[in-house]
Amino acid sequence: MSKKVIVTGVNGFVGEHVVDAFRSEGFDVIGVGYDSQPSETIVQKVSSYIRCNLVDMDSVSQIDFSDVWAIVHLAGLSNVGESFNKPLPYINDNPSMVYNLLEHARSHGFQGRA
Repeated sequence: MSKKVIVTGVNGFVGEHVVDAFRSEGFDVIGVGYDSQPSETIVQKVSSYIRCNLVDMDSVSQIDFSDVWAIVHLAGLSNVGESFNKPLPYINDNPSMVYNLLEHARSHGFQGRA
């Protein structure tokens, strides 16, 4: 049985490369993203894809941490220009994503790496 890793932000440039790196080491990758239709490339690379709004704890609750070795959290709002004009979503949402993901993992006995 190979190790499983969860990668959030899997639809982004960095996320896709992280998926490639874990796959090259023999990991099963569970991709988490907000896009309802991820690219065909991502769909082919991940073991499963979970559409999830990490700001919403109800949405986060669908993630199963059973037998997961590690979580790599790359999801977040990332438009630097927009963040200067509309900072509140960035100030509120990005920390909420981290908290919700890690709190859900902790409350379900996750013992891996994050």
